[in-house]
Amino acid sequence: MVSQTLTIGEGPNVRRPSTQRVTRFSQEANEHRSASFIAVGPKKVNAKSMLSVAGLNICPGMKVTLSADGPDEKKALKQLVSILA
Repeated sequence: MVSQTLTIGEGPNVRRPSTQRVTRFSQEANEHRSASFIAVGPKKVNAKSMLSVAGLNICPGMKVTLSADGPDEKKALKQLVSILA
């Protein structure tokens, strides 16, 4: 299992993770065989579930922890971090 804590980026198009960004994040998680999770504080949800990720109400500047466990965990984590950082 690999994990990384990061602060949600504040790029030019990022006020709150839009539906498109959440969709892209969950789609990327589904591209990998590893189980992927995103946590905000004590709440940890399946990154492959768009509704669960959207329910976290992630905003720029928030700290989140991403984790992946499985055969392609390092690649999965790297791709997921790139979407949110």
